[in-house]
Amino acid sequence: MKEAINEIANTSNKSNDISDDVRAFNIFQNPEDGAGTITVKKYKPLEEILSELKKINGKDYFPHAKQIIDIFNNHRAKKVAPNNETVDDKPHLLIVGGFIRDLLLNKKPKDIDFTTDLELKEIEKLLSENFSKELTNQAISLDETGKAQGVIRIKFRDDKKENIEEYEIASFRKDSDEGDGRRPNSVELIKVPGIDAQRRDFTINSLMYNPQSNNIIDYAGGLKDLADKKLRFVGNPEKRITEDKSRALRYIRFLFKTNFSEDKDAKEAIKKMAGEVSQLNSEMIIKELKATIDVAGNNLGKILEYYKEFGLLEKILPEISNLENCPQGAPYHMEGDVLKHTIMVTNNLPANSSLELFLAATMHDIAKPDTRNEDTDKTVSFHNHDRLGAEKVVPILKRLKLPNKSQEKIIELIANHIKIFLFLQMKNSKAVEMAKSPHFKDQITLLQADNNATQPADKKVQAQTNEMIEKIIERYQKIIDEQKKFSVEKEAVKKATNGNKIIQLFQAIHGHKPLGKNIGIIEAEIKELIDEENIIDKTIAQEKLQEIITNFKE
Repeated sequence: MKEAINEIANTSNKSNDISDDVRAFNIFQNPEDGAGTITVKKYKPLEEILSELKKINGKDYFPHAKQIIDIFNNHRAKKVAPNNETVDDKPHLLIVGGFIRDLLLNKKPKDIDFTTDLELKEIEKLLSENFSKELTNQAISLDETGKAQGVIRIKFRDDKKENIEEYEIASFRKDSDEGDGRRPNSVELIKVPGIDAQRRDFTINSLMYNPQSNNIIDYAGGLKDLADKKLRFVGNPEKRITEDKSRALRYIRFLFKTNFSEDKDAKEAIKKMAGEVSQLNSEMIIKELKATIDVAGNNLGKILEYYKEFGLLEKILPEISNLENCPQGAPYHMEGDVLKHTIMVTNNLPANSSLELFLAATMHDIAKPDTRNEDTDKTVSFHNHDRLGAEKVVPILKRLKLPNKSQEKIIELIANHIKIFLFLQMKNSKAVEMAKSPHFKDQITLLQADNNATQPADKKVQAQTNEMIEKIIERYQKIIDEQKKFSVEKEAVKKATNGNKIIQLFQAIHGHKPLGKNIGIIEAEIKELIDEENIIDKTIAQEKLQEIITNFKE
């Protein structure tokens, strides 16, 4: 195997074009060996790659990668050859996965993962011997949590003992056919990289780079798929998904990440196995959804469309899928059914929206099927769908096992997505209370997305709503500016009218101390008055407090 690759390494011309300077070789005759052919592309030396990254980004990228490569390069192990002679054997070390893919897509790589023919105990021994001093003073640590899967991670730390750089080094391995739908029950360590490539998810992630020969080695058709901009599983899609159900969700994420076209076989396999995919633990489903949101840009509605097209939506979020069966209509929603409207709303969210905002937009009309009413004149209404929706999402959010704070935010955004229209009519104290919510900016964002996804029968209605939204934003900004200006003064005034002052004044006016519950009532009333009238003068505040206590009925 090494001899074949070394022979290929003699080819010339380093090219950035994916399809340039590519040669194919028949290597394995037995399909079980991992490939019938390999394709090899001459590429740049690693030093040149890292130098270019430094020029572009102004900092060193993967500064310890060369050190790790040199350690493996200089290592020799005594092995007995087939002719019974003892020879010095040099380990085979390759870079695998996203690093090569991202380089060929002209993107900045996030990490470097290595794969080698050494067994885990040999990798650990080699690193321990060469980094003994650093391991002792904790400048480096070896993470063995992936040991059962044939993986070790080396972590480099700064002076504060913070991890600043991490590399994964894995033995060439073959997964067992049995597993829990996420990981194999066991892995078999092997000596052939082609077999290791066949266990990976997508062809574009199975590419390997030899830092000695500067060759990119392709065992699964990844170079062609990069050139064709097509996202394919390695080998049989159904088998890949059976090995790890989360690969179905990852496939959707990578459609966004790469902007590649979908593969027919991949789509059919995901649709066929959607029910099994939905049985993944909720944490994994949410983790993949969040990662997809992070790469989807301002095209978040496409996530729901993909989930629907690939059969995942009805299995993971059947309550959202069912919105397709709820028609809308005049006077406010001529754009189509509730699901179509929901997709349009999420598509109007800005890039980098939070998971909570995305889910609130996805679920904001979840109670419309329960509240739909159609009058004799064909007008359609959904009274109280906001209030009922906030109740209906509770078991869904619990099922998804979101953190409590995330659940609370989503519920608040849904509960207030109609109430926010009353913001302009609220008393100042109520408006201040609503505006001071840490989620109010997202509430406005949801309002804007909802309105932009609404197509009323009378176009004047949308213009009027736009004008109202502008006024809501103006009042919100005014409140925030006032809060910043008066916050210090108001807090000082509120402290001057606290419980002790209330007790003192009450006793002076009524001749006895107030009941404990009445202290709270009076304190709430004076605080509301301070906020409502923006009182920042202690004397005025105490006069108002005296008036409240004088008129207080026990």
